Amino acid sequence: MWVYTIGDKSSPDKQCRDWRKRNSAKKKDRLVGFSRLPDCPCNSRFLWGNWRFSHSRDGNNVRCFRMTVGKSRQLAPYGKECCYAWNRGQWSSFGQFISDPPHAGSATAFNPAFWSLQSDYQREDRQAHDVCCYNTTKDGFCKAFYRLRPVGKCSSRIPFSFCE
Repeated sequence: MWVYTIGDKSSPDKQCRDWRKRNSAKKKDRLVGFSRLPDCPCNSRFLWGNWRFSHSRDGNNVRCFRMTVGKSRQLAPYGKECCYAWNRGQWSSFGQFISDPPHAGSATAFNPAFWSLQSDYQREDRQAHDVCCYNTTKDGFCKAFYRLRPVGKCSSRIPFSFCE
């Protein structure tokens, strides 16, 4: 006896195309919001003791940090994730900001520091990145993701301030 699943299965390529279509319509407004986000520190050392960012995820010799609620209330619903090289065997690049896909962080349309935005962040930012950058058949999908969720620049200025 054979059993077949009938349902709505879509390929990662199609999922990424659908995501791109949904998000392209909002690109102009989001890029304005993204432009207000702070730069990531160029080295993860600048994050130690900095309440603006908290550890969010690890993988592939990469450690990522995302904006916390504090200052981001003024920037809601947008957020930012900054990723750094985290391979202890390569001390020359350890802690350096990653600006190249697929391991770079990016601006996020939804800041998961806000509890009400966590499911939107998972669907529209985190899962979309993973599908478009790791599961599709062409590099162009990942490049398209980063056009809609730009990496941004890094700053060597220490972003810590006692007055905020």
